[in-house]
Amino acid sequence: MSFTLLGRSIGVETGGSPFDFEEKKGLLLSNTSQPSTLTVNPDPGAAYIHLPGKTCEEIAKYLTITFEKSLKYWLWNTAGDAAKKIITSPAYLGFTFPPAPSASNNVTIKVPFSLLNLTLDTPITKTPTSYFPCQAYTPSDDQNLDLPDVFTNQTLFAQSWSPNWTALPKAAVAQPTSAINVARPGPTTSAVAPKGPTGMSVGAKAGIGLSAAAVALLAIGVVIIFARHRRQKQALELQSLTAANAETIVFEDKPSSQFELEHPPGELGGGVNYYTYELPTATPEMGPMSPLSPPVPKDQ
Repeated sequence: MSFTLLGRSIGVETGGSPFDFEEKKGLLLSNTSQPSTLTVNPDPGAAYIHLPGKTCEEIAKYLTITFEKSLKYWLWNTAGDAAKKIITSPAYLGFTFPPAPSASNNVTIKVPFSLLNLTLDTPITKTPTSYFPCQAYTPSDDQNLDLPDVFTNQTLFAQSWSPNWTALPKAAVAQPTSAINVARPGPTTSAVAPKGPTGMSVGAKAGIGLSAAAVALLAIGVVIIFARHRRQKQALELQSLTAANAETIVFEDKPSSQFELEHPPGELGGGVNYYTYELPTATPEMGPMSPLSPPVPKDQ
């Protein structure tokens, strides 16, 4: 989405000014040094502020920056205190746009100079160097603004980080050991370890390992399901047996004589006298073997 940039300015938000003015407007110039407006596209991925070259030069008149031709960058003059005074003060670079919808006043976005103090480093410079990110641009300009060799030189990453890291010593690579022959009594023989299949790729070995693991997991799952089914079956059988026993006990616990029905135990009837009742026995045979009956004459 495009916007219309109406102007550029330098100002101070509060307090004293590091310049000899409080605000300076009219800094947006065309390449013919005429005040102008500019259609711009916001690009958060851009490394610079691309403006007409004359605009960068006009801004530089009021800042302590110098254009370095070999690098093609505007560098801050950090030798004295003037640059530090500007960067650390409430001074800003203003970007003025037309009013917002249904508004009447222009909109000025203020960027503190502390955010416009960036640092160049390797591979552009050998030492950290402060720069002001204004890059000259015109529609017919074929100037390459990319970093030199940044897409082709594979050593730039290590070069840029080498002052900030400490390389660790490489560990000694373990040498493969040969098979050890085991001496046994009897004829002299050599124990040779069986060789696995040759020419098998790492992917094939990984596939075999994964297949074996899947089979093992499947077998474990079958065993678990079988054991669970068996436990459930045993539990059902135990419940059935318990229920059958309970019915038998209730049946056997019923009174077995009219006397017991008419004379319940004392603890059930609430009395204090407790009696012991025995189950009825069969009527003893009357005969000579009974110790309770007198001898019976033979003629009877």
